[in-house]
Amino acid sequence: MDVLRLRFRPDDEWLGELTASVSAEGFSAVGTAWFSKDDLRKFAESLSAFPLPEEVPPSISGGLGANETNPPQEVVAIRFEPHDARGMVRATVRLATEIWNGKERDLSKEATIRFIVTYGDLARFGPAMRDLIEGLAAEAVLTSTP
Repeated sequence: MDVLRLRFRPDDEWLGELTASVSAEGFSAVGTAWFSKDDLRKFAESLSAFPLPEEVPPSISGGLGANETNPPQEVVAIRFEPHDARGMVRATVRLATEIWNGKERDLSKEATIRFIVTYGDLARFGPAMRDLIEGLAAEAVLTSTP
C-alpha cells in the first residue's frame, strides 16, 4: 500500500512545522519544513478540483532560503497531477535534508517517491489536511486505493 502521512506542529497562529512521511513499494522517506497555515489551507482546498489542472497542478513546497554557500533549498514538496486518460492522479513527494555546510560536507539525502491515487482518495485527503491544520486531527493520511 502506498501512503503519505502528514503531521503538523503549530508554532503560532500563522506558521507551523509540517512533517511528511511517504512510502511506496518498499521505498520510504521523511522530511520536515515550515509552512504558513494559509498556504496549507489553500493547498488542501485545491485538491477538490476536478479535473486537476494540468498546467498548474496543486502543489506545495517549503524549505530554506539561500545563504552565502547554498542556494534556496526545497526540503518538502508535494504535487498532484493528472496521470492518464482513465482519470488517475500521480502523487509526487520530494523530501530532502537541510544543507547548512554544503551537500558533501552535510552528506545530504533526498528522495522522490511517486504513486497513483484516485480523485476519491484526494476527496478524503483534502478535508483531513484541513482538520490537521486546525488542530482537529493528529495526522492527515493519503492512502492509494488498491
